[in-house]
Amino acid sequence: MDLLLKTSSRSALQTAVWVYEREGVAGFWKGNGLNLLRTAPFKALNFFSFDMYSKALGGIMADGNNSARFLAGALAGITATLVCFPLDVLRTRLMAPWGHKYGGPLRTLSGMARCEGLGALYAGCIPAVIGMAPSGAVFYGVYDLLKHNHLEALNNQQASASLAAAAAAGPPGSSKQHRQQHTELPVLYT
Repeated sequence: MDLLLKTSSRSALQTAVWVYEREGVAGFWKGNGLNLLRTAPFKALNFFSFDMYSKALGGIMADGNNSARFLAGALAGITATLVCFPLDVLRTRLMAPWGHKYGGPLRTLSGMARCEGLGALYAGCIPAVIGMAPSGAVFYGVYDLLKHNHLEALNNQQASASLAAAAAAGPPGSSKQHRQQHTELPVLYT
């Protein structure tokens, strides 16, 4: 509906009535299934590639983790955009009023590739990549920083709880169990 509003001179109410008259209630969710099929692999690839880039860059960059986090986020966003962009183009084409000229999703993909060339599947990709690089950098950089700080706080809470339990148990060496425990606490979360 957003695409129709942007390309039409009708008001939102007139557009809603127009969609309902032509496609029924299902017309309001046109493209939603494709959007889900695009979003799931996009997010999965984003998180996967962020982890891969973080590991690769963590050992290379010497200034600490922040630059590596933000660079890994930008690279993850770019990677996911490049891989999943044809699905975004497909979704946009099928949602347009003229979008079913080839047929369903698979026929539209093959028709675009055959009749318009493979470049049609990446029409508008450069602005999307330019926009995704800073967006991915900020999102994944902040996400990883917050995750790291949260897990560190959990480890500190666990260590504090263990120390409090040890202090409540009595003086050091007063029980057989205490003598068997290690003096170093294990890290529970990384």
